[in-house]
Amino acid sequence: ELPDEFPIRVIQRHEEKQAGIPLEDAQLVVGGGRGIGGAEPFDQLRQLAEVMTAAMGASRAACDEGWVPPSAQIGQTGKKIAPELYQAIAISGAAQHVLGISYAKAVCAINNDPDAQIFRHSHFGIVEDYRKVVPPLIERLRVLRS
Repeated sequence: ELPDEFPIRVIQRHEEKQAGIPLEDAQLVVGGGRGIGGAEPFDQLRQLAEVMTAAMGASRAACDEGWVPPSAQIGQTGKKIAPELYQAIAISGAAQHVLGISYAKAVCAINNDPDAQIFRHSHFGIVEDYRKVVPPLIERLRVLRS
């Protein structure tokens, strides 16, 4: 208990609504990183997650930028996940993030840097700008699902 000279009061309360599949329970997870370039491009990753029936996550860098809510953070100081498939898009593969995905059964990375650390922890990888890969992938998955 604090002494009376240190009064505590709530200045602001923020409640974040959980949308979609919780990261910790998801069998499929789509994650985006700083390489996405902003909040708006995450809409495309949300479309991919939706068509895959996957949860949406992000690296700490993307959360720190405010592009996605902190509840989406995957990593040592975020959530630890163990999906069947983790799709890492434009994620560098910092050690902090890799700790959060270490129990994923399969990791597929898309990054335009062939030397990105994420490829050292991936089972599959595509060296390309995600903007050239994700839209056709979404369309193909939509066709397969219909």
